[in-house]
Amino acid sequence: MSLVEIWPLTYLAILAITVIAYVYHGFLLMGHLEVRHRSLWMALGSPVPTKIFVFKFLGWIIRGGYKQTQDRELLALGRKTRYLLFACVIFVVIGQLGGRTLVKLTAG
Repeated sequence: MSLVEIWPLTYLAILAITVIAYVYHGFLLMGHLEVRHRSLWMALGSPVPTKIFVFKFLGWIIRGGYKQTQDRELLALGRKTRYLLFACVIFVVIGQLGGRTLVKLTAG
């Protein structure tokens, strides 16, 4: 198999694992906020299960809003969730650039 055949499958596998890890840690973070920091949880938007995809929550994670509390567990979960969110964005950008490069390479 050549790189052109392997690249899309490898990219999709890594992206899927990263997104699944973000969703898992995002739900853990939301559960922790709901139980221990109810006012902060309500300030992030409506209490729906898909809150981890709402722009308000994504911005809160990127800005590091979890650092305003002195809860060590929240800091650890927030840090992991933030890194995974950045990894998802990076993999999407790499996939777009890599896909275009492969198209150019195969076209001639």
